[in-house]
Amino acid sequence: AVAAAVAACGKAPAPASPRVSGPIAQGAYVWQRAWTDGVVGAVREHGGAFDELVVLGAEAAWDGKRLLVARVAWDPAAVRASGAARVGLALRLGALDERGYVFAAAELPGLVRELLAAAERDGVAVAEVQLDHDAASSKLDAYRALLDAVRPAAGAVPLTFTALPDWLSRPAFPALAAAATAPYVLQVHSVEKPTSPERVPPLCDPAKARRWLEAAAALGHPFRLALPTYGYRLHFDADGRFAALSAEDPSAATRPADTASVVALRADASALSAFVADLLRDRPPELAGLLWYRLPVPADALAWRWPTLAAVMAGRPVAASLRAVATSPEPGLYDVFVENAGLSDAAPPEKVRAACPGGPPVAYDTGGAYATAVAAGAGDDAVLFVRARDVGTVTVAAGERAPVGWIRCAPSTASASTAPSAAPEVTVDIPH
Repeated sequence: AVAAAVAACGKAPAPASPRVSGPIAQGAYVWQRAWTDGVVGAVREHGGAFDELVVLGAEAAWDGKRLLVARVAWDPAAVRASGAARVGLALRLGALDERGYVFAAAELPGLVRELLAAAERDGVAVAEVQLDHDAASSKLDAYRALLDAVRPAAGAVPLTFTALPDWLSRPAFPALAAAATAPYVLQVHSVEKPTSPERVPPLCDPAKARRWLEAAAALGHPFRLALPTYGYRLHFDADGRFAALSAEDPSAATRPADTASVVALRADASALSAFVADLLRDRPPELAGLLWYRLPVPADALAWRWPTLAAVMAGRPVAASLRAVATSPEPGLYDVFVENAGLSDAAPPEKVRAACPGGPPVAYDTGGAYATAVAAGAGDDAVLFVRARDVGTVTVAAGERAPVGWIRCAPSTASASTAPSAAPEVTVDIPH
């Protein structure tokens, strides 16, 4: 025993796992259920920037008696025209109890065959099928059995799944990971219940994401990371208690009756660009790629714009760059805007100052997130447009402009030498 112990002490340490650097495969989810013109346009215009587009093909929900399936009418022509190197099909599966897993194992194979056959008829070669199911950590064996049941239906198309960080330490997870025939997707973004409007945890914490990906790599199975481009609205009551979560639809139907304030929880572009830059410098070889949730669409109020995602994917620094601008639709009348020339969204500045050349304006009013407009006073003829105290989730998106208000200058101050497109002196004040 002593000799064995001495021999063990004299053994060389196990070699460190190899590390890799450089470019990494990156894809995006197209998770919209309705393929509007905006979605189709985004797929056609930006799909080719990705190594893969993963399209939501269907959703299935267990009601205790049967699986209710909703198929997504995605646009195969747009996907073909996108230039994406690969196309994946995702199947979202809601919560299941033990009986639900039995039903799913019986019915999902037929659904997968149907989705793959439809894609083939439409000229789309599917590179993988993803199951997206937030299984309870205690049900990973049942989830593995479900994958085993679905795999024959996928045929030669690889089958994989999305995983939650909590699963990594569960005894059943290695077998689940081994059941995938394509790298699984580790989702490192989620909404944690906030304790108050002032204490909202980030949607994705890069430090936690790094720990989780290293833990996943230690298991030895290839995987990808799902990272967010997206955000949510968090609703709080008058006592500051978290009341509800909503996404894009800001209508009264999605707003709890007792909502007193709304806070936007957005993906932090600056933090995630630094995280991607770190991965490009150093990562485990088991990390096979990144998948962004989701492809930006111009109509989305809570998602990044395309320039932001493009910069983050490259690991380039991103920041907002706000400035005030004005346009003149007619002589003497000026529309005032805040323009974001940067690569990251930003809240509108608290104040915007607008001044006519040569004297005070004869009229003015507010627009957008600005609630009041007052004379600057103290010998200053300018107008101060003052932002509302609670602008909720309003931002000035990267590459876009937001209305502030308008001013009308007296004819004598809007001189004939001023071109119709010229603007009065406009400055912006962003408190630090």
